Amino acid sequence: MGNITVDDIIKNPALADNLTDEDWNKFSSEDWYELLETHPQFADKCDVYNGWGKDGIWSDLIFTPNRWRRLLAARPQLIEKAKKYPSGWVAILLDHPNLADECDRWNDFKIWYSHDRNDGRAWHQLLMNNPQLADKCDEHGAWDDFDSSHWGRLLEKQPQLWVYCPHASVENIINDTAKADECKCWDWFTSDDWGRLLEAQPQFAEKCPDEAYDLFTKDQWKRLEAINYDLFNGKHVLSSLRKL
Repeated sequence: MGNITVDDIIKNPALADNLTDEDWNKFSSEDWYELLETHPQFADKCDVYNGWGKDGIWSDLIFTPNRWRRLLAARPQLIEKAKKYPSGWVAILLDHPNLADECDRWNDFKIWYSHDRNDGRAWHQLLMNNPQLADKCDEHGAWDDFDSSHWGRLLEKQPQLWVYCPHASVENIINDTAKADECKCWDWFTSDDWGRLLEAQPQFAEKCPDEAYDLFTKDQWKRLEAINYDLFNGKHVLSSLRKL
């Protein structure tokens, strides 16, 4: 690239005519982002020299959803480029959830997330803005990427999504058993979730799987049998027999 820098080309794009293939190949993904933000006409060059994926997986950490959003807001013609990358699709769906049926990168959202805390995990960021995509998250098994802090922020903004959150579902069903029919995450309850639920609402004993019963502690069994001995003693005996 000689003495010509990316900043020089941003200021005077005509200087690009002086670059050789070797010069273009030296551009990093960060260089390409800075160039395209100002001069999207170099998108074809970015294709030729693999600028979008120049740094492998790290390219998605440079072309983050928030950066793609800014790029697409200024240069909507780049949307087809964005569709090739998970972070690009996150950016598209944040502003155009109606394009969800076109997306073919859902499974990549599960394993990809940005290092930029302002972006957050892909699914969390999407659902904070577009809760109607929750069924897609469920379909692609991405809920297990959510930790307590993600759930806390998500439910504060989109409380209707409690039906997918085990901890919130247990609390809601304890307080109102009619909500049991709305819950969509029974299979994700931990043994502790089941313990809390059954101590408050023992009528759900038949929904609790054997795997959860087999993880109950002596103290949990003691409390449950104190609530309804006939019901839970039988469950306790069967659990003990399974462990023989």
